[in-house]
Amino acid sequence: SGEWITSYDVVQKESSDVLTLDLQDGLGECRRECNTIAHACRTVFEEHREDMTEMLFKHYRQLRLGEQERVAKHVLTAEKFVSRICTKLSKSCPGKTPPSGFKHKDEHWMPVIDEEGYKMRKMQHAINKQGKETEGGAA
Repeated sequence: SGEWITSYDVVQKESSDVLTLDLQDGLGECRRECNTIAHACRTVFEEHREDMTEMLFKHYRQLRLGEQERVAKHVLTAEKFVSRICTKLSKSCPGKTPPSGFKHKDEHWMPVIDEEGYKMRKMQHAINKQGKETEGGAA
């Protein structure tokens, strides 16, 4: 449920360089950079939800119908899926050069220190989410 985002750190090697996502070992605390990644993902997903669903459904349907020969030539790999979203659908994907002198305000990635506390917060979030869904359905 988005937990993977906490494993990334947003990095800029030098002023005016592009920002990159560096995969860290394990889960981290979700702070400003993590929330920025989540917002960017949510924006692209909400904007292209139907197109993404259609791509996945067409690929799945071909597999279900036994069209292996046709699918083998046009396999929808994760790389192809991301490429289609980034190059054909979205204007949010990489390609723009940062303005001259742009310096990212770095927020050091922090691993989850209190594993038990993290699990408790995650459980509490799930309970709160379920409660909101129940309240919304009962109204």
